[in-house]
Amino acid sequence: MADDPLDARIQRLDVPVLAIHGRRDQMYTCAPSIARYSAAGARTAIIEDAGHSPHVESPQAVAVVLRQFLR
Repeated sequence: MADDPLDARIQRLDVPVLAIHGRRDQMYTCAPSIARYSAAGARTAIIEDAGHSPHVESPQAVAVVLRQFLR
């Protein structure tokens, strides 16, 4: 990851990207991570009541975000 961080990968993609981040993530601080992904061109979403695995911790909230993104 250090040699090819996610935000650099996002910039190279030619497709819409959605970055979903848990507000309570203890591995990666939410605000700077979301800022990096947004600056790279990704659409972003924060799941307030989740940590590092929002798809496991708050699957319904993630499903709502995914539905909105796919529209």
